[in-house]
Amino acid sequence: MFDPRSDKTEGYHLFFEATGVASEVLAKTIGGLAAEYGGPIFAPHLTLLATIPEESEELLMQKARLLADRLLPFTLTLNGFGVEDRYFRALYMKVQNGAEVENYHGAARDIFGGADEGTYLPHVSLLYGLYDTERKQESIASLQPLSTVSFEVSSLTLWHTPGATDVWKQIGEFPFGQQTSI
Repeated sequence: MFDPRSDKTEGYHLFFEATGVASEVLAKTIGGLAAEYGGPIFAPHLTLLATIPEESEELLMQKARLLADRLLPFTLTLNGFGVEDRYFRALYMKVQNGAEVENYHGAARDIFGGADEGTYLPHVSLLYGLYDTERKQESIASLQPLSTVSFEVSSLTLWHTPGATDVWKQIGEFPFGQQTSI
């Protein structure tokens, strides 16, 4: 079972990665917070599906292609902040159009099977780690110029995530198809 306070993951993950100017702004924010708190640096992303069980990478890539072929491009809008006492949700931006992302998450669960059985919360993390809640709340004041961010999502990426963020490895990127939407 996954420990929400652990700094390690297992299996594979599907991400929607930030693009364009939003990617640059979010990456700069993540880097600044990592330096301030002593946390890890990671690429800005929304986790579509977590802890996908170990299977052959060929099969996982086939499933990712199948899913991507069914998805249509959309604009992801982030609005507002949240903090939790969870390593991978220390400080994050909330997703404004969460229902759309939750539909895509359901489609991913259907294709990948028993992955990600916990409560799904679409978000884009800005800080990983276990830190004092008051300190994180104070950091939000400096992030207010970032209060709304949008970017186009037209692909998903598959990552092998067998531990801490420094060993995560992207396996492939899968552009969305123009077939039927979910």
